[in-house]
Amino acid sequence: MSETRPRWPGWPAVLLIAALGATAAAAVQAHRATVSERVLAEQALRDFSSFVAWSYRLHVRDAVRASVEAVLGPINHGDALHVGAGTPETESLVHYMPWDEACYCHRPPRLGPRAFLGYTLGADTLSFVVNRYPQPDRGWLVDTTEARLHGPRELAALVSPELPELPEFGAAELAALNGAITRHVRTFWPSDWGYGLIVEEILGERRFLAYRPMARTIGDTIVYAVEYAASDVERFLTDVLDAESLLPEAFTKPVARTTSVAGGPLNRALIDVEVSDRDGRKLFASRATSDWTYAATTMLPPSFASLGVRAQIRPEAADAVLAGGLPRSRLPFLAGLIALAAALSIVAVGQLRRDADLSRLRADFVSSVSHELRTPLAQIRLFLETLRLGRAKTEQDRNWSLENLERETTRLTHLVENVLQFGRASHGVEADGFTEPAGVIDVAAEARAIASAFEPLAAAKATILVEADKPAAAAVDADGLRQILLNLLDNAVKYGPKGQTVRVAVQRDGSHVRLAVSDEGPGVPANERRRVWEPFVRGHNGKTRAVGGSGIGLTVVRDVVRRYGGDATIQDAPGGGARFVVRFPSAELPSTGSC
Repeated sequence: MSETRPRWPGWPAVLLIAALGATAAAAVQAHRATVSERVLAEQALRDFSSFVAWSYRLHVRDAVRASVEAVLGPINHGDALHVGAGTPETESLVHYMPWDEACYCHRPPRLGPRAFLGYTLGADTLSFVVNRYPQPDRGWLVDTTEARLHGPRELAALVSPELPELPEFGAAELAALNGAITRHVRTFWPSDWGYGLIVEEILGERRFLAYRPMARTIGDTIVYAVEYAASDVERFLTDVLDAESLLPEAFTKPVARTTSVAGGPLNRALIDVEVSDRDGRKLFASRATSDWTYAATTMLPPSFASLGVRAQIRPEAADAVLAGGLPRSRLPFLAGLIALAAALSIVAVGQLRRDADLSRLRADFVSSVSHELRTPLAQIRLFLETLRLGRAKTEQDRNWSLENLERETTRLTHLVENVLQFGRASHGVEADGFTEPAGVIDVAAEARAIASAFEPLAAAKATILVEADKPAAAAVDADGLRQILLNLLDNAVKYGPKGQTVRVAVQRDGSHVRLAVSDEGPGVPANERRRVWEPFVRGHNGKTRAVGGSGIGLTVVRDVVRRYGGDATIQDAPGGGARFVVRFPSAELPSTGSC
């Protein structure tokens, strides 16, 4: 009988193909369904948040308008000029507010002022009237003598006959208020609603003012203003948030019946709102939170102090807002996929050996990047613990810790940017060949700025010297140049000796701009100067191999340089070391002259 040679059974291949097909179909279905549902749900929440931000801004604008018009409306002539030489005294504005016999006081509007101000535009002086009512948030009173004689018995007991009639504003404060209002009038007037709102730091304190100029046919323009207390403004913004009209009933009624939102006013249980001034400093927040997952922002016009509004549906209230709630993970389905993937892994293990070299390179890359990430993360954690536990006793120690935190964060950011750039290039996200830059930049000026930002990272090992005296314009994006120069500087500092001087030279070279970075390290042998630009390839020099790194920095440099139609080479630096040279086609800076 002849010997029958064993044949390779076909069922493992069939099983592998069938399993892979089933896994791919199931994975695609699950991925598409989950991603689609999640994207739609989150977009709906962001749309709700945009509506909330818009509604809150609108309510704040209308409420501020009504409150300001109630106190400054009597002197508002619109576009008409004030006729006659006489003008209302500042104190008389108080008496335009409604009078209430019950409290023997003027009842302020929704947002009552704490002081009235008046002055002639351009003058150095400013008159004012302050509230003498014992409970300023409930009423307004100027003449305490009349209140004691004719007011209710309860009020007469509260108003002391010895109440000093002293000014409540100092000279410096009045001058600062005068300057702030004058500057705002001359910058933002005329207003789109007839008045102006100011939220500004004055003498180290945030002040809230509203004003209205009164142009006259005789004499200079008179400016009348009111000031609001910070506590009243916060209470005012809280009242706007709690208004029933802020959110539509169709939105709040179904949510109010659920048990997932409980406690406190309904609006605050559903939404987060934050108001900030034009410089981004927070004025009001419905609650303290750092989670703004679904946030939307909007801004009031300059006549309303350019107040910014950030609002969102609270993440914990998302299930109550969305019909059916946020999409949940299909755990049983995913568990089945994992089990199937495990079976496929056992069958396919022998087929994966052909990619051994690539897998090793990837593993080395992951290991290198993990090591590079671990070091700055460990340093950041160390200095955070130092600050949190109060081990930094002096201001100098705290500044030293913060400087180290900034340095390690910069290093971490640089590494992540390299990995992202390398990943985009590896997957073909960026097109091959030349890419038209957004504009023309001065490479010399940008190089100086980038080197200055890198100096804290290099301070312990090297000195950065930039030789770029003349402008050198090239059609390069600032972000791309930053990636190039940061990688070259990082290489120079890593592989050079401690105490070295790293030189950055920028100059025009015919029709190109030449950027060169020279170090005092071991240099790059001539036979390796092509290979070191490839991914994961590092020099064979013993000192070079001992230095940590991801192995993709020069690859990123090469890809970015090629993207702008340039080239990159390696030369010997004078006196030893390596000189990395990149060249870009030169260009002309746009003219800044006026026509």
